[in-house]
Amino acid sequence: MLPFGAAIVLAVVSCVVHAVLAPELARAIAAVLLGGLGGVYLGGALHGGGWPSIVVAAVAAVICVGLGAAGLRGPEWLLAVGFLLHAVWDWVHHALERRWVGPWWPPFCAVFDLIFGVYLLVR
Repeated sequence: MLPFGAAIVLAVVSCVVHAVLAPELARAIAAVLLGGLGGVYLGGALHGGGWPSIVVAAVAAVICVGLGAAGLRGPEWLLAVGFLLHAVWDWVHHALERRWVGPWWPPFCAVFDLIFGVYLLVR
């Protein structure tokens, strides 16, 4: 239960901080965060997965970085889509018990991504 509570608190704090920052800075931080989230799974796959896992994680990382860059330079809703897609990615990893990262990470990240993605979509 701790990952969920921690994710909710961190997501709410992140939404508040995002809301009070200058729009350009807030957008840039969200874009970098999205790209970095893709990198977490790639790092985990490089550490503990075989080649198929590495390739899948690399494709997901490229998608996260691509949506982050596109959301930075284009429509901001692309950032929201990126976070929401990453939440799905997290739940799939949790359901499949792929433990390239700590077992607490997928549920934590999925909850954070869902809250922050919805916030970006509706703000």
